[in-house]
Amino acid sequence: MTASCFVARFFPLWLITPTGFFSIVCKPGDQEQGMLTIRSRVRSDLDALREYLPSLGAIAEGAGTDYRYRARAKRGEVAKTLAKNGLDLDYENFKNEVADKQGKYRVSFYGWDILYGLHEHSGVCVSLVELAVEMEA
Repeated sequence: MTASCFVARFFPLWLITPTGFFSIVCKPGDQEQGMLTIRSRVRSDLDALREYLPSLGAIAEGAGTDYRYRARAKRGEVAKTLAKNGLDLDYENFKNEVADKQGKYRVSFYGWDILYGLHEHSGVCVSLVELAVEMEA
């Protein structure tokens, strides 16, 4: 396994954007083909991503997996899309932008309570899973 695939497989890239939530990983076979797999729990998120990443492949649906929907795209195209989104960013408040693009109900699904709690643990190395368990206790 190459270093770039190792990083993508063991440290998945989670993206929470105004248009959707994505997990970007390097599945078996992706590295050799210069591809990445982009996964989402909601099909409409991948449909919305296609506006920014027109080369996104066909969306596959697989019940019984963590991410029900997935599609593949060329690694370089994914990188260009990420960079362009960063350069084009123009909103002042992320949660308001999510609410404008996807509706207020989606804001709560992104785990703001858990993420908000991170500042309580500044200076302490704590995983989101550990933090979530602690917050439920």
